[in-house]
Amino acid sequence: MKNREEMNRILIKLVAAILVLGGLLVTMDRNEVVAATSGDAYVNYDSVTGTWTMGTGTIEKKVQLSGGNFRMTRLYNKLTSREMLQSGQTGTEFRITVSGTSYHGNGGGWTLVSESSAVGDQGSVTQDITIRNSVLDVTLHYIIWPSTGVIEQYTEFKNRTGSGYTISDPELLSTNVMSADIASGDTKFYYFTGGNNKTTSLRLQTDTPSSGWIRELQSVHYGAEDYLQEVVYRRTAHDDGVLLGWSYGSNWFSRFSGNGTVQVDAYGANGTTLAAGATLRLPLTHVMVYKGDLDDAGNALKDFQYRYKWDLTKDKWVGAVKPFIWSAGTKFDHANMFRFTEYFRYVGADMWHIDDHWYDRAGDWNNITTTNFGQLNKLAKKNEMDLMVWMPIWNANASSAVLTANPTWDTAGTVSDCSIANNMQNELIMSNSAVNSWMLNKLNSKRAEWGDWIWRQDFGGGSFDGAGVNQINASLNYFKLMKDFKTANPNSGINVNNCGGRQMSVEAFRYADIVQTTDSANGHYSIYTPSYLYAPDKYWGDLDAGTNLSWSASQVTLRALLGSAWQWNADGTPTPAQLEAFRKNADIYHFMKSIGLAGRWSKMYHPDKVTNDDKTYYVQRMNNDNTKGVIIPLHSHFNANFVTVYPKGLQPTLNYTVRFHNSGFQVSNTGAYWMANGIGAQDWGGDLVWLNVTNYPGAGTDSTNPTAPSAAAKTLETQMNRGGVALTWTAGADNNWVSHYEIYKNGVYSTKVAKGNYVFLAGASLSDSYTIRTVDGDDNKSAFTTAATSGDNAANSFGNVQGAGNWSYKQTSDLVTYTNLTWNAANGYWKGTGYSILSRYWNHPDTTVKSARTWTAPTTGTVTVFGHIAKGYEGQGGNGIQAKIMKNGTQIWPTSGWQTIGATNTVGIDYELSVSVTAGDNLYFVLDSIGNTQFDNTEWSATVKY
Repeated sequence: MKNREEMNRILIKLVAAILVLGGLLVTMDRNEVVAATSGDAYVNYDSVTGTWTMGTGTIEKKVQLSGGNFRMTRLYNKLTSREMLQSGQTGTEFRITVSGTSYHGNGGGWTLVSESSAVGDQGSVTQDITIRNSVLDVTLHYIIWPSTGVIEQYTEFKNRTGSGYTISDPELLSTNVMSADIASGDTKFYYFTGGNNKTTSLRLQTDTPSSGWIRELQSVHYGAEDYLQEVVYRRTAHDDGVLLGWSYGSNWFSRFSGNGTVQVDAYGANGTTLAAGATLRLPLTHVMVYKGDLDDAGNALKDFQYRYKWDLTKDKWVGAVKPFIWSAGTKFDHANMFRFTEYFRYVGADMWHIDDHWYDRAGDWNNITTTNFGQLNKLAKKNEMDLMVWMPIWNANASSAVLTANPTWDTAGTVSDCSIANNMQNELIMSNSAVNSWMLNKLNSKRAEWGDWIWRQDFGGGSFDGAGVNQINASLNYFKLMKDFKTANPNSGINVNNCGGRQMSVEAFRYADIVQTTDSANGHYSIYTPSYLYAPDKYWGDLDAGTNLSWSASQVTLRALLGSAWQWNADGTPTPAQLEAFRKNADIYHFMKSIGLAGRWSKMYHPDKVTNDDKTYYVQRMNNDNTKGVIIPLHSHFNANFVTVYPKGLQPTLNYTVRFHNSGFQVSNTGAYWMANGIGAQDWGGDLVWLNVTNYPGAGTDSTNPTAPSAAAKTLETQMNRGGVALTWTAGADNNWVSHYEIYKNGVYSTKVAKGNYVFLAGASLSDSYTIRTVDGDDNKSAFTTAATSGDNAANSFGNVQGAGNWSYKQTSDLVTYTNLTWNAANGYWKGTGYSILSRYWNHPDTTVKSARTWTAPTTGTVTVFGHIAKGYEGQGGNGIQAKIMKNGTQIWPTSGWQTIGATNTVGIDYELSVSVTAGDNLYFVLDSIGNTQFDNTEWSATVKY
């Protein structure tokens, strides 16, 4: 392809060019060359004037290298046709101090080294510009995101001298915005206190800046400890503004001034040495223009995150209902953990959270409870939950194996965050790439041991290394560790937590599936305030300062929690009424997600006008096109006042039916009417006010019965070393909302299933009758479906007669000759040579022979063979086992070799294959040892179905 200079000579002949770029008409100067386009995003380069023009249908930014200076010369809001870089100001774009001398874009002496543009990840347009002087190479990276008002940027500084030098105050953001608007006195500056565990945390703050105004903000240790990493300017008269943000995990300082200057410094690199030829990369920042008020800015930022920062998010965990168990003692006993799982299954929880005190010591992270987390996770997943485990991987006890082997990895300090003295640990130096590799390997090992899981962070957040350590590199490694963990384990998740919300940022939310905003001290603000900036269904907070929700929560509290994802301390034994209250609340939340009032693409508004109450106790959820919504009071107690809430963001001419959840009272009027006159009620506590939603669970507006489930089956199964009956079925359907299923045993009610199409009934018998029916959100019920045995299941057919139910029990040494095992009546299993044993649920090989459960085809046809295989022993040790399935003398699974199951892999794998059989054919399920038979007890379920 012709180089850019040659293209320039061709295009300069044009007086003007108007090109259609992704459907957007962009008028270009005659020297400009189209560098890259994607959707409405573009970048053009004019080599004559040294100007790069980049933007979308919403924003345009220009930077120029001229006369040795590199600066921003334009920041334009296309939504309101207004320039945001005002009064002849320019932006310096970068700044760093080297050996006491400040270098910045307006400092002169800069020459162009290279520039390039491309279409990048997710359809973004990227522009890279490298300039240099005698001391530094500076590369500015711009990322333009289609269909948004966002341009991201980060900077790299390379030492091009022959020796190292000391650096300080590298600026993440160095720019200028809205200076004339500030001088007018009609501009608001919004900022937010951080996520530290204080009563004053997560509060919206507002300045009215003037020409002499200065606002300095600093987060001392962690990125969002003292202040969140977003600020918003708004010119009231023009109803528009600029949002600026950054994603940094450590210590930063910022200054915003009345002349429009913006300075955000990464203090964490001060005093460090940049070696000759070395490069310092700064964290990612963003600038966004918008039209409207603070809520409009926040919803535009959330839209950007929904579009482009969702790439590592698992939607099934967005809008999570999450119980947790914390502390030591018998709470983690095997029986208790099974009991808790039954509670969470009934409620319809999405995550099963195990917090602190499950391990021997930080750094080693060995499970010392009586519960096998792999088996627990397997049962949780059957019930559409996923296991979350507290594991701040950067913490290590001084006597741990990792610090014993690598004493230089210690920061020589202890982590005493959150005032939990018994968790004080040493912290690993995260700016060390070898430490990052060790942490990733340890996290990956838990995936192998437990199955896909959700890694819960805490203490230190991974990026604070203490004095003298390059905290910028630590921050970059923190985000890299999360990305690498998700890349290596695409079905696992992350809970970002640092004694609450001290690591909130756009990038932290990108890598997280769920974020904790508080350790409770700031009460309802932990739900209210972050929703200005971040998707509320990717975080949870609390309502009352200093307390966690428990099973005794009232309806008032439960309804308030619907403002975000929600959690509770699930210790104890709930009553049936408490279980039902939590189930109903989870049902409402899952319904909200299904109609777009929660989850990806939903919006959040904060009514500015509330009479007779504090407005911070009210949030307004809306779907993406603002046609439906719900107003949620965040009170944890009843408020007897008559309160009027004035909703926002409604379509003025659209009719909205306002319906109160508790009373069912409803009235309709236009959006303009409701925004002007408000919605009044005597007591909002514990109520929900729906906007154009009349079919929510419990509304009483649906009288149609759902359809019954189908293909219901019952099978003997073992879960967490308990035998019982597993029921499965194909989902029923409803004209509105399937709420749950009711399970009856021998005609008597047994339990409810709030999520999925599976339930395990411990201790149950296959000879009992089980019926299942569908229940919708208004408690309409379908006809019953009876569960039947299906196919030849090995556990169902197990007994003391060879061949019964088409199953027999054999062993082999060569996969050619198979001999029968002998029934051992005392132990209730079949036994052969040495440890060659077959029981109802588990198999065990010997070192000299392989055990072989055998199915014999009664007729000719095609069968589906399916099941699950996993290690069943809860101890540690052995070499694991290997398995295969043979059809007569031919291997059919796996395709070759053996399927190995590691020594600690109690999660195991599923298998399913289709096989043609002739009457009399044998399928051998062969289990072999690997070197020795220690801990080789293996759970292998098998079903063969024509």
